[in-house]
Amino acid sequence: MTPLSEAWPDLVEQLRHRDSCVVAAEVDGTLLPLAERWEDVVVSPRTRAILKRLAAHPHVTVALVSDRKLDELDSLMALPNAILVGNHGFEVRVPGKPVFYEHVAHDMRVSRVLLIGLRRHTQHIAGVWIEDKGPILAVHLGEAEPADARAATSIVYDAVSPYRSSFHVTECRQQLEIRPNRAISKGSALRGALSEHGVPRDAMCWYFSDDLADDEVARALPDDSVTVHVGAHRSDSAARFELDEADTVLDVLAALGDAASVPAALARP
Repeated sequence: MTPLSEAWPDLVEQLRHRDSCVVAAEVDGTLLPLAERWEDVVVSPRTRAILKRLAAHPHVTVALVSDRKLDELDSLMALPNAILVGNHGFEVRVPGKPVFYEHVAHDMRVSRVLLIGLRRHTQHIAGVWIEDKGPILAVHLGEAEPADARAATSIVYDAVSPYRSSFHVTECRQQLEIRPNRAISKGSALRGALSEHGVPRDAMCWYFSDDLADDEVARALPDDSVTVHVGAHRSDSAARFELDEADTVLDVLAALGDAASVPAALARP
């Protein structure tokens, strides 16, 4: 990966020759600090101001991608003119269009059965809690002792085993997610949302994420997209560029706003 700062002047020059731009980012861990419980996260005034300015630009489309449920993401970010991809792509909002839910009745029936059983079998394990996201269940392990986390992990895999034809377990950062086996992902959902929103095919796409699990989004975007891994260097990331620290993402977004508003601007983030 190339440090974004090294490529910045050339990328801004490319931006000058595009009629439109997409600025997409994973929310938690990239735009906002991580927390074990999402309700503890607060959007800073600076973050809100920078995103609001970008979203108001006539030639910029802002897209926010998250594991959160769509209603939680919408309430937290309060950015009605942005595309929202929530719940791993199972819930999508395109401004001016009805909200799209990739839910089917079978998914919901199975997730309810799993939820009841998992709550019963993990209620005695300290530090383990289950987040109900409709067809998706997230079993949080970050507050549990290692031995308790291992015990909860075994319980989850055993519970899902009878339903493996329709559900699977994905191991994420300090949690396990139980998801339906459906051909949907944050990457495919974002690509579809951009098309539904009428974003030109030659728009310059920027995408920021701190998690290798979100490489699926980078791969779903056009090959010339400015995909940026935020955080410590990872040679196995699919991103083309890297930023050392999450704190600098806001500086880059602010500089993008300047560059989009004044095409000749070559401000270095």
